Amino acid sequence: MNARIETLRSRVLETGVDAIAVSTPENIYYLTGLDDWSESSGMSSFLVIPADPGRGPVHLVVVNYVAPQAESVVSGDIVVVPADETEAIGATLREVFQRLGLQTLAYEDDLRSKYVTSIRAENPGLTLGETAGIVERLRATKDAGEIDLIRTAERTADKVFAFARSILKPGITATAALWEIEKCARELGASGLSFPTCLLFGDDTAAIVGDSGDRQLAAGDAVLMDFGLFRDYYSSDMTRTWFVGSVTDEQRRIYDLVLAANRAGVAAARPGITALDLDTAVRGVIADAGYGEEFCHCVGHGLGLRDHDFTDDLRLVGDLVLEPGMVFSIEPGIYLEGQFGIRVEDIIAITEDGCEVLGCEPRELIVLDA
Repeated sequence: MNARIETLRSRVLETGVDAIAVSTPENIYYLTGLDDWSESSGMSSFLVIPADPGRGPVHLVVVNYVAPQAESVVSGDIVVVPADETEAIGATLREVFQRLGLQTLAYEDDLRSKYVTSIRAENPGLTLGETAGIVERLRATKDAGEIDLIRTAERTADKVFAFARSILKPGITATAALWEIEKCARELGASGLSFPTCLLFGDDTAAIVGDSGDRQLAAGDAVLMDFGLFRDYYSSDMTRTWFVGSVTDEQRRIYDLVLAANRAGVAAARPGITALDLDTAVRGVIADAGYGEEFCHCVGHGLGLRDHDFTDDLRLVGDLVLEPGMVFSIEPGIYLEGQFGIRVEDIIAITEDGCEVLGCEPRELIVLDA
């Protein structure tokens, strides 16, 4: 049995339930290697893991056309169970539950209500309860191979940002630039974008997210680009702010402040501090300069198989003690409505004695040719 499933078994055993049913596509991939994200429902597979291996083996229930793929990738001690169609998975699950003699079952909180209702109806003697992100908590600490994959995704994104700087010239629209940027990412090996690219021009940069559509880039504009790609299943995420032709003294001052906050986060990030400590180290730089209210989003989020992996905001897991292998964004920003916004975002991996910034795109202020 693979180490990830064995670790999960021990966590499930601590909860007192007989088994867990894993249904999130990313979690099934993480635990088995099965890539079954093609279904729009995202619910065509269920991994049933008994806490006590004495009850029986792990079962992977899949729709019949996924079974050959599953058999080819999962380890031999996982039993692949085909179901005739998605609507019939409930009946197949019932057979698995009975085979394992389950009385209590934990399920993931993203499980669609129709499946919960079906499972309850078809298994009247089975007590169901939600998990609290138990697999996501395992995923929060990456192994060396995962860090390598995220680093590769970030280094690929570095090349996309360099390309973007080369095409962002006065007259180009955000829509046209976005098309070229995605094309570049695909040509560099990305399997897709991990979120819609944010590309904002001029005073639109104060909007934080979105894109400037058919607005043409003009000399004197600020440009904010927040971009992420998937490569080998893992996500990148990076934000840079540039200026076209010239930069004002105020823009330079605000940029230097945001960059100082970013650097403060990188300097503070290390094992043993809490997520809230890291948030405070970054947020405090901006608040102390009088711009606390203009920094209106998270300092950082997790990253991995999703662009927001494990947590959307460090403050939501404030008591979490950072460990080597954890991966987060550091993304301070200041947004002055009607004027401009500036954000500088990097991805860091916690190391044994600090952290590593996984990308190489320059953070220093850059003025693009006009």
